[in-house]
Amino acid sequence: MPYIHFSDRHYPLVIYSYKGGADYEDALPGWDFTDEILRRGRPYSIVADLHEAAMPTARYKTGEEARIKSIREDLDRLNVSVAIVLPHPLLRMGMSMLLMASPLPMPQKVFSTAEKAVDWTSSILGGAGCGAVDCAAVLETIFSMRRGE
Repeated sequence: MPYIHFSDRHYPLVIYSYKGGADYEDALPGWDFTDEILRRGRPYSIVADLHEAAMPTARYKTGEEARIKSIREDLDRLNVSVAIVLPHPLLRMGMSMLLMASPLPMPQKVFSTAEKAVDWTSSILGGAGCGAVDCAAVLETIFSMRRGE
């Protein structure tokens, strides 16, 4: 069953974890979560764990596009980086090409492992590597989300 999990336990590092092919209804709680993060009015970074993600449905993509348009100004102002975890090399290459063709207004990078993504995101947040956040705790959160905990 598809899911989207999210956590702000390590704020300002925010984690989204996707499994399966999400549909529009699957995304609604994540969008509410994003609204909550944006209402804080403080900069944050995202690690998007797409480790077990599948292609989202057309309804999801249409809803997400409309959603992003509605909050674009806040995203541009507050989201300072996006790290995407994709273990499959072809998917990483495809996502990297997509990001080059349609770049986000903040630094973004695609990684093969959660460890590399968290280290990079932490450095963007102001630490040298894992200086800004407790990387071990962040990774444990990501892995527990993968296990469905």
